[in-house]
Amino acid sequence: MPPLETLPSDTFSLQASGSIELVAAPAALLHAEGALWVQDHRGWAITKMDPDTGEVLGQAETGLIGCGDLVHADGGIWWTGCRVSPGMVKLDPDTLEIVEQDPELGLGPAEHQGGLWRPISLTRNTWPAALQRVPLDAPGEATLVPVPGLRDGQAGAISANGSLWVTDRRSAIVYEVDTDAGTVLAAVPMPTAAGSVYLIEHDGAPLFYDAQTGRIVTIDPRTREARMLNLRLEKPHDYWGVAASSAEGDEGHLWVRSGDGEVWLVDTRQDVVLRRIAIDPAGGGGDVQQIGDNLWVSGFASQSIERITLQPDGAP
Repeated sequence: MPPLETLPSDTFSLQASGSIELVAAPAALLHAEGALWVQDHRGWAITKMDPDTGEVLGQAETGLIGCGDLVHADGGIWWTGCRVSPGMVKLDPDTLEIVEQDPELGLGPAEHQGGLWRPISLTRNTWPAALQRVPLDAPGEATLVPVPGLRDGQAGAISANGSLWVTDRRSAIVYEVDTDAGTVLAAVPMPTAAGSVYLIEHDGAPLFYDAQTGRIVTIDPRTREARMLNLRLEKPHDYWGVAASSAEGDEGHLWVRSGDGEVWLVDTRQDVVLRRIAIDPAGGGGDVQQIGDNLWVSGFASQSIERITLQPDGAP
């Protein structure tokens, strides 16, 4: 393992402005429309920050408890709720006003072929779960695509290699779906148990992350071969959600959080840890996002956002 690096950093505390109610448990981070977007996990508020200075540019209440993802699609920021407030809302990135709403429960939406797709849990249907397509040009005309074997809508979907990929938390299987034909092209078993699992897009392919065991599995979208990396991530104490994003510039490089006090740069193609960077251990978990020469890390427990200056020369 490479030595642990301590780099220059700044910390920005999240504070509510005006009448906004802010629980301040920052989790998901998203870089889109020239801003850094911060999800208030367990709360309703979204925060828009300047990615260069850390200045808060605006806040808005979404009306949904934010334990899902933030997604950029169709020129807007989509916020996913869960539990007692299921659904999805689209916010205008300039005005922060809600411009679209969808009431169904489901996490991890992905933009794919003119629609926003996500797995949803069903309670009054033939299937326990299905893929929901929300057309971006007609959000009120959502349709369902069954995925035989899919058991819940809690682990997300991603678009890669022309297909949609989806998994759930009750099985250790990733499904490749042809959304045009409405058929399952492949069911790829994972070399790990079901549980707190997540699916993200990385290096043009699905990446499966098991938060319980700290294992990462890459899937070749051409051969559908699953490969579990040798590294094992430590689980943070407070927030167990996926905390990983592709690094800028280098193919196959992934930023991922390990434990409370480290972020790793991993070459997923070579299965090697390239860098270990120290972060504020009081954060207790949270997301990680590279924007240019800076690495942003959300601190779920510390109620803050940390900005780390990457070196040398700003390159990972």
